[in-house]
Amino acid sequence: MGVVINKEGFILSYRTPGKIYSYLLYTPIVGCSLFIILTSIAMLFYPGGTKVDSSTRGYNLFMNFFSDLGRTVSHSGSDNTISFVLFVIALTLSGFSFLVFFNFLPNFLPQTSLSEFYGNKIRISGIIAGLAIIAIAFTPANLIQLFHDLMVLIAFTSILLTSIGLMWIIFNSKEFHLIYTIIFLILMVLILIYGVIGLLFFQVNTSEGLFLRVTAQKLVVYFLNICYIIQSIGFIKYQKIRRFLFESKS
Repeated sequence: MGVVINKEGFILSYRTPGKIYSYLLYTPIVGCSLFIILTSIAMLFYPGGTKVDSSTRGYNLFMNFFSDLGRTVSHSGSDNTISFVLFVIALTLSGFSFLVFFNFLPNFLPQTSLSEFYGNKIRISGIIAGLAIIAIAFTPANLIQLFHDLMVLIAFTSILLTSIGLMWIIFNSKEFHLIYTIIFLILMVLILIYGVIGLLFFQVNTSEGLFLRVTAQKLVVYFLNICYIIQSIGFIKYQKIRRFLFESKS
């Protein structure tokens, strides 16, 4: 649970999981990286078609949702098995990495009153986000649209709440550089903007509306993955510094 320091600044104890458990901090780096790689490959195999035009060929980064990769049949009516399988693997690995990361994260947070207050809340919200991400993978939009959209909403809402808690803890911790707080803040703004665009263009009937929603989704999803890769690196650095300080004074 971090480091216990007395009034003179001497480290009294170092209560954090062992080095093996510290490797769990790497899970978002692996999961988020694989998500980007596997979905990029899946885009190469997507047959074609968008929500407003079934005649297009291939995957258009600004006109096709990520969820189009998870359809069993593309908008053009062609079989989409390869993209579907890659999409399922990508989201399952990503969701699982969040499950592991957030389940153990409270043990790696700075030992402060804020961590005590937000720790379990962050864990629960993060686990819900991970489960929702996995559920998205197994609910193709062309088969279970309503449940698919519900899982997307739960995932983004949970990640937003989790990020708010983590941002506040990091902002009030002297051990973390301000850049980590700024990255979380940018992520939260992007999620909120995406939510507003989703409300304004809930029914995508035009190319313009589709372009706005898809572009916003790409910005949010890519930045979300990059954000948690960077934050994981930040927590890894924090643990190494804490361990070094403890070992040098013990």
